[in-house]
Amino acid sequence: MKRALISLLLVLTPLSAWGDTCAMPEGGLLVMGYQPDAGWQIYKTTGGKSWSTIKTRLEPRMFASHSRTGQVAYIGIDGDVYLRAKSGRENRIIQAEPALAFTQPAFSPDGGKVYLTGLIKGNSQDTDLYVYDIQKGELSVLSKQRSAQFEPYVSGDWLYYSNVSCVTGCSGIIQDVWRRHVISGEAEQLTMTKGIAREPTFCKAGKTLYFSSNQAGNYHIWRLVEGDDPEPVTTGAVTDTSPKVLESGAAVYFLRQDSAGQEILCHDGAREHRIALPERVTKIRNLEL
Repeated sequence: MKRALISLLLVLTPLSAWGDTCAMPEGGLLVMGYQPDAGWQIYKTTGGKSWSTIKTRLEPRMFASHSRTGQVAYIGIDGDVYLRAKSGRENRIIQAEPALAFTQPAFSPDGGKVYLTGLIKGNSQDTDLYVYDIQKGELSVLSKQRSAQFEPYVSGDWLYYSNVSCVTGCSGIIQDVWRRHVISGEAEQLTMTKGIAREPTFCKAGKTLYFSSNQAGNYHIWRLVEGDDPEPVTTGAVTDTSPKVLESGAAVYFLRQDSAGQEILCHDGAREHRIALPERVTKIRNLEL
């Protein structure tokens, strides 16, 4: 069924055009991992075989990385927002308050800004999207509306995010992916799933939107082409989340949970490749390239 309401121009990269193998991203692969004796830490691999730990002042709850500058922004266990430089120098950039807490950091393409979801009075049902200018040290509201917004992600002049349109009286939560032009403020709804679509990421090379959705039951990775229904990249009795795509569009990385546990996978269009977890890590979340 064609979707006349979706006006985003997207061109699908055919599976046959993807590479035969999953190349490791230039800046490496990062993930949050939990060890029983060390708590949550940020791990990085550049070859897919061995992992190193990115040391942070406090235990992180959620993080974002910028591959070209080596910066890491994270939410500490105290709720404050910290910025770690490639050198290891770390500063608190935002202090949480009872009236406003933060989560889900994301960098601008040039690494000069950090986008965040702001929780009004710590409530996930009342959120706005914020942007912090690193050079100016200024925090400002980026998107404010009545419904809850989450997971800001910027590509070019577009802010992608997920928006909750219904929580009660609709047979479950309705959450879809939107985009807003950062200059004009024009907003467009990109998915209409009758379920949950979240964690948007956009590949400019392939002009393809990827996201995680439970519209077919379990959470799987999906992709979107203009004028068509979203198509699943993954299937099965699994939970696939946190999609991240290479700039070339050659492969998509994601996290999977099934009856056997959790793992990191890469889909190159032909098959899935497993990436070994850091040693002694029992839980993972928050994948970054």
